[in-house]
Amino acid sequence: MIATISIRATSFLLLPFYSHLVSPEEYGYVYMVSAVSTFFNMVMQFSMHACISRFFFDCEDEESVKRLYSTIVLFISINSVIIFTLLWCFNEQLAVLINLPTVYFKLALIISFFGVFYNAILALLYVKQNAKKVSVTSICVGVFQIFIQLLLVVNLENKAMALVGTLFLNSILTFIIFLFYSKPFFTVNFDFSRARKYMYYSFSQFPSDVSGWLVKFTDRLFINKYIGAASTGIYGVGCTVGQIPTILFMSLNSALVPYIFSKYKDMNSGVEKSEIELVKTVTIVSSILMVLITILIILSNNIVQLLAPEYASAFFVIIVMLVISLVDCYRVIYMQPLSYNIKYTKVKSLIWVVSAIFNILLNIYLIPRYGIYGACFSSLTSYSLTLVLILYLAVITKATLHCLL
Repeated sequence: MIATISIRATSFLLLPFYSHLVSPEEYGYVYMVSAVSTFFNMVMQFSMHACISRFFFDCEDEESVKRLYSTIVLFISINSVIIFTLLWCFNEQLAVLINLPTVYFKLALIISFFGVFYNAILALLYVKQNAKKVSVTSICVGVFQIFIQLLLVVNLENKAMALVGTLFLNSILTFIIFLFYSKPFFTVNFDFSRARKYMYYSFSQFPSDVSGWLVKFTDRLFINKYIGAASTGIYGVGCTVGQIPTILFMSLNSALVPYIFSKYKDMNSGVEKSEIELVKTVTIVSSILMVLITILIILSNNIVQLLAPEYASAFFVIIVMLVISLVDCYRVIYMQPLSYNIKYTKVKSLIWVVSAIFNILLNIYLIPRYGIYGACFSSLTSYSLTLVLILYLAVITKATLHCLL
């Protein structure tokens, strides 16, 4: 967590500097590459990395952990090769469809392919509670990205290519780390007997992940398509600042999920103090989030003044995104019981699907008329709807979820 805060803080401090070197249009291409590569990455891994966090606690010994991990990595590998090949064959048509230069589309595809495996080894390290290794790795990757990014942005004339090139080199580095860390956990003794169970869980999670991506990134696609790359860049910079609390919380959540799941397991075994400890932890995390986001909202005007004048309109985006960050973090907190209980994963996915459809409809109507302001309203409404539906589900299933309410 400390490592992530340090790296993210450094990246945030460099943003005002970059805003004076990188035009909104160039940033627009970068944010489009980020959105597209994230989607491809998600499709390639098909939510299988989530199986590591969920089924690790069902493993009886180290050998069963190896079988679990190797089986999931095998599936991700096969799926990634198939998806990559299909998308590469139609790269020009797809690039035109989303109004993105072909070279950036190809780079997004390559970035997603090499970056898809990193989540698997991180998930395993988190559930094994190897915090030291995760922290050291995060620091090394973060420092590498910051150094290379600064070097390329300062020296290359094409700033968009400099930033996208950094993402490409970073994906290569994370792939090498995956190979190095995974070596002790690889085995050819795959656990095909449980493959159906893994597939069922990942299939239940996947609609939720896709819908989450749609809620988070379709606004950029519509802005880029109907308004242009410059507006996408301004909106993206505002989102980057406004989503700082979410980024920090998601890093914490990667370590928090195994802790919460272990407490659920203890509660099912009759350990009464586990519920008390879990409620205390959630209360502390929720309070810290509220304080942090309130401070950032107060300072948001000062933050915008550090950016280049071309990004002045990002002020409104930052305010709205900070509010969305609070809503989204609370959503993640109260969604954990649904992730642990397999029978609720379909319901969780359905909530995201409803929210995604609602978000797309709002974007289609609002963005061509109101630009980035319409996108802000659409995102805030969609995230709020998701939180309300999850809380409603928590109330009607409080026998299972009462420990977080």
